[in-house]
Amino acid sequence: MSTPITAIPGIGASTADLLANHGFKSAESIAATSVENLSLVPGFGEIRSANTIKAAADLLGTTPLQGKVKKEKVKKEKVKKENTGKKDKKNK
Repeated sequence: MSTPITAIPGIGASTADLLANHGFKSAESIAATSVENLSLVPGFGEIRSANTIKAAADLLGTTPLQGKVKKEKVKKEKVKKENTGKKDKKNK
């Protein structure tokens, strides 16, 4: 049986939904991922990711990335390419 993400200190219902939408369905999946993977979730920078992984591991009584690590499929949000605002170079 898996541990709900909301059992991780600092993770509420809306954040748990966000994580679930990006492929993280349990505290176990958070504890077994890398900072790099978790940082792909909007709102999770490097520091928040590291703290969340540590909190999940502490909750489960494990160490972060303990044992065989299962790679998580993290859904990437589509980023719209916007006009960069660069002006065309004029020949003088």
